[in-house]
Amino acid sequence: MTDLNRLNTDFGIADQLHFIKGEGGFGFIEINNDHASAKISLYAAQILAFQPKEQAEPVLFLSEQAEYQQDKVIRGGSPVCWPWFSDERKDQGLPSHGLVRKHVWDVISTQAETDGSTTIVLEIKDDEESRKLWPHPFKLQLEVHIAASLSLTLTTYNIGKQAFAMSEALHTYFAVSDVNNIEITGLDGLIYLDKCLDFVPQTQYGNVRFDGEVDRIYQAVKQDVVLCDIKFNRQIRIASHNSNSCVIWNPATSLDDVVGDGYKGFVCIESANVVTDNITVPAGEQHRIKTVYSVESI
Repeated sequence: MTDLNRLNTDFGIADQLHFIKGEGGFGFIEINNDHASAKISLYAAQILAFQPKEQAEPVLFLSEQAEYQQDKVIRGGSPVCWPWFSDERKDQGLPSHGLVRKHVWDVISTQAETDGSTTIVLEIKDDEESRKLWPHPFKLQLEVHIAASLSLTLTTYNIGKQAFAMSEALHTYFAVSDVNNIEITGLDGLIYLDKCLDFVPQTQYGNVRFDGEVDRIYQAVKQDVVLCDIKFNRQIRIASHNSNSCVIWNPATSLDDVVGDGYKGFVCIESANVVTDNITVPAGEQHRIKTVYSVESI
């Protein structure tokens, strides 16, 4: 059980950041600073909400039917997929999207910055349970910076004596007015692996639009990706660093925890290093991926 009183004493920030008991009894961090409001679940280190002060609509999608239970994943927000992605280890009997989505992370630090923004650092380490599934010593930190933009920095530390290979993704769900009326720029001309076509490589021509299921891994992504939503009168710029892959996903159908046509309210745009872009981290070294989400008026 998370000791919320201790967390508020050690890491709370008056009039800006506090820890609360959220759905399912999970510990949540609520942030309300000069620039934006946000909510983070200590379970899975998952950003559940982010909304700049001047924005009428939330930036992140969170399903109304999301399940807040141990050993379940929370549908929406920005989950961390690590050290493997999707079901690429299914043949080994390992869970989809890695080790860290179903565990409570530790709070390392919180900081009220001089410009009115807020920084939080969360951490998870290997333990006996994780080593049964993935036999590598590690430390994983997520730094969250809440300002007019949302910045996520995921740092992998190899604290063992041997190199390891891993995949990673910031599996971010963006709230949209209607997935069939949006478009994504910045991927024109790139090769992508299409999961809907058994990962047969395809070439993107023009902007990404949606008229059915989309599940693609774009490779060699070197520039910002921009989600354009005319009805919401905004575009969301995704600026990634040390991320070579970009995953675009919308199921075009209901899910167990997104009923009816709720899928029309989100699109996943994931900064990642997956499949052919897997990362090898030498012993004693670290790898860092960073993504900044900025909201701009159209």
